[in-house]
Amino acid sequence: YQAGARGDLDEFRVLRDQRTGAAASPEFTAKNRILKVPQFLEVFVLWNCKSPLLSDTRVRRALALAWPREEAGRRLYPPDGAALVSGPYPPGVPENAPDVAPPRHDPAESARLLDEAGLPRGADGWRRRGGKRVSVELLYPAGGAIYTNLAEILRSAYEKVGVELVQRSLDWAAYSQRS
Repeated sequence: YQAGARGDLDEFRVLRDQRTGAAASPEFTAKNRILKVPQFLEVFVLWNCKSPLLSDTRVRRALALAWPREEAGRRLYPPDGAALVSGPYPPGVPENAPDVAPPRHDPAESARLLDEAGLPRGADGWRRRGGKRVSVELLYPAGGAIYTNLAEILRSAYEKVGVELVQRSLDWAAYSQRS
């Protein structure tokens, strides 16, 4: 950023928290033009289906329905949010299937599926299996604010349907070994 602000670079990234100051600086705007360009980024959750809990399709579907994707898009990518698509391709490219909707957010259906899977809510609001609290571990690489923020969004959403999310931020080497 500093090299670009000095005029030493032809092109560079201005982060969201730098944009206001850069746009307000006559020195910066005399040497640079700020363009807003889309950032192609995939965010997904990969389930460990070998886990006894997650081997049940109803549980995986319930957790998918508990995820408030639109809210996550707004919170992770302010001020405009992110476009949600049903697959890994960005909106507008021929490979994207615009007629296939992204998964919906439906906490009531999520709770129904968890009940159907034999995971009743206890008096404390947490679901239980065999007397133990239903818990899912989320592994993500350390150092990325987007991962930390997404983990918090999922923790809050899963808590609303009675499932505990344990967040595990790992350095890249440990994350690569475990994922």
